[in-house]
Amino acid sequence: MANEMQITMAFGSKESAGTAALAAVFMERFTGEAASVEMLRGLAGPNDTFQLIMRWKGWLAFAAIVGPFWAQYSGSAGTDAWEKTKVLYEEWSGTNNSVQDASGFTALFEMLKQARKDGISIIFALRMNSENFKGRNIGIELTDVSPETIARAIAVLARSGEAITRALEEQGFKEADVENSDCSGAITVHADGSAEISVFSGRGSDTLLLKFDASGKRVE
Repeated sequence: MANEMQITMAFGSKESAGTAALAAVFMERFTGEAASVEMLRGLAGPNDTFQLIMRWKGWLAFAAIVGPFWAQYSGSAGTDAWEKTKVLYEEWSGTNNSVQDASGFTALFEMLKQARKDGISIIFALRMNSENFKGRNIGIELTDVSPETIARAIAVLARSGEAITRALEEQGFKEADVENSDCSGAITVHADGSAEISVFSGRGSDTLLLKFDASGKRVE
């Protein structure tokens, strides 16, 4: 299978290496896309971490697959969390993209849920080219792993990924002020699908809060 979405399953220790390997299997089952597996290097925090990494175009393609799937997902249909997540996928719900095997989503969710119980941090991340982020990337940490939090993270990265990437790579911000548990940069997600990132401005210790609305546009 190809890896057109450029999916990477990354791990920081031998404890999380198995999580990355299984995630690659379940992701291919769900999307038909083969993922690469790599070890994260240069982390300053606990290394029992797993990152699902794509560039913003990959997250956009992933959301186009999840959209029609989520519209018919019955795992928690009708609940408030399901309805709020469904709203984030409205623009993709009518796409013709289809999953290869829907069981891959359930298998991925169950595996990540268990990994979180085992103390492994779960982060859905945007790959950063900027040297200022030292290969740590920036992403959403799933402290509560559920079908809704997984789908919401995918939607937010698809909607805001391009604007976040441009802001961080083109404007020279010096790393994130607020970090995830593995020292990757943290994207904070709000209930309405909006997001924010606190970064060092590059002027001493000054920080700047970057805000993105639910549509993915940066709010000045």
